[in-house]
Amino acid sequence: MKGFIPFMALTTLLFFTHCMNDDSGNSDDIDLDAELEKGSVSPEIDISPDAIEDVINAIPSPLEISSMIRESGADYSEEMLNPTENVDKYITNKRKAFNLGIYGADLGYINIYDQTSSSIVYLETVKEIADDLKIGHFFDFNTLKRLAANSANIDSLLYISTSGLEKMNQYLRQQNRGDLSVLIVTGGWLEATYIASQVFKESQNADLAERLGEQKITLDELIILLNVYKSDPYFKGLLADFEKLKEIYDQVAIKYDYKEPTTEERDGMLVIVDNTTSTIDITDEQLATITDQVANIRTKLVN
Repeated sequence: MKGFIPFMALTTLLFFTHCMNDDSGNSDDIDLDAELEKGSVSPEIDISPDAIEDVINAIPSPLEISSMIRESGADYSEEMLNPTENVDKYITNKRKAFNLGIYGADLGYINIYDQTSSSIVYLETVKEIADDLKIGHFFDFNTLKRLAANSANIDSLLYISTSGLEKMNQYLRQQNRGDLSVLIVTGGWLEATYIASQVFKESQNADLAERLGEQKITLDELIILLNVYKSDPYFKGLLADFEKLKEIYDQVAIKYDYKEPTTEERDGMLVIVDNTTSTIDITDEQLATITDQVANIRTKLVN
C-alpha cells in the first residue's frame, strides 16, 4: 500500500510540526470569522504529547501526490489553489494554522511544476502565517526564497527544511501546544486530496483513483487527532465534516495480500522489505461523492 510519501519539495517541513498558540473555533453553524481568541486548547482525551506526535508522524506527507499528478501528464493549474489574497481572511490562529497547511501543500504543487514566480508569492504567504504563529524564526526564508528560484537547489531546500523542522518540533513539544500542529497536518492533507480529486475529475487517471481510495486510512488517523480536541468548537466543526467524509470512505474496501517480508542490502545496510500489497475497491460513484465532499469542506475553510 502506498500513501502520500515525502517528496523533495520546499515545504515538506510544514506538515509535521507541533505548532502552538491558539484560539477558539466554529461548529457547523458558527461563522469562522467570528471566532474569539482564547488560550491553548486542552486535549479532550488524556493522551501524551508523544502519543499525538506518533500519530502525526504516521500520517504520510501530502506532497507525493503533486509528483504523481505531473507524471500523469496533467497540466499545471493555479486555479485549483487557494489564492494568496485569502490570507487576510484568516484572523484567528486556528484558521491560520489550517490554511498554513493548505498553502504549504499548494507550494509543494507549485514547486514540482517549477513555477518560480508563483513559488515566491506563495512562499511569502507561508512566511506571513508562520511569523504570525511565532514559528517563522525557525526557517531562513531569505535563503529558501533564493533556493526556490532554481529547481537545481532541491537537495539544499530539503536539508534546510529538515533542519528547521527538527528545531521546531523540539521547541513546540516543550511548549505543549499541539492543537495547531493537528490543524496544519489536516489542512495539508485536505488540500492534497482536493487537488488530486479535481485532477481526477478531468483525467480519470487510475493511479489517482487508487491514491484517493487509500486516503481512507489517513482520514481515520486524522479523525483520531481531531477527537483529541473535540471539546473546542472549531475542532468540533471540523470533526463533524470529516465524519461525513468518513461515512463515504467506509464504503471503500481495501484488501491486503500478505507476503512474507524479505531482507536486502542497500548502501551497505541490511533493510527489511515489506512485500504486502493492497487492492483498493472504489467505485466511480464513491469517487464522485468523495470529490464533492472534499470540495465542500475545503470551500468552507478557505473562504
